[in-house]
Amino acid sequence: SSAGSTAGANGGNVTLITTVGGITTASSTTILTSGGNGAGATSNGGNAGTVTFESNGTSVGLSGSITGVGGTGTGTAGTGATVNLGLVTSAATKVGAVTQPAGGITADTLNVQSSTGSVSVNSATNDLAKLGTIVTTGGDFTYVDSTALDASAGTITTSGTSGATGTVGGN
Repeated sequence: SSAGSTAGANGGNVTLITTVGGITTASSTTILTSGGNGAGATSNGGNAGTVTFESNGTSVGLSGSITGVGGTGTGTAGTGATVNLGLVTSAATKVGAVTQPAGGITADTLNVQSSTGSVSVNSATNDLAKLGTIVTTGGDFTYVDSTALDASAGTITTSGTSGATGTVGGN
């Protein structure tokens, strides 16, 4: 930004973590991280923060709204949020089955790392710019969006779970 212009501030990150029992958001739950608007002749908008759910392979139920939009300005607009349903770093940071009986997600990118169960993010009010990296083990992936969706840069991988090891024949 030039003299007399102020860039919008970046939004904060939101992280929800549990190790047992899963995570459920009610229809009244609102998660909002937005970039601030710039001010002045050549100002840029701030970027939205990141929203992350980590549930140690237990279920996640999304019924509220998750909104992460970039701020505006006379220069470059800020980037919308990345929503991470699980992280690739360890089993504890992944989610299990994900359902979305209500609510909606408005953000830039959705990434999924599910270690167990299907992931269904299927509210007709979802509005993402693109899908990022989607990985489900032992389940399907379903996504519904209210506008055009860019999946060209992302990857979607669904795989079966590995069988348990043990002694054949017992005794």
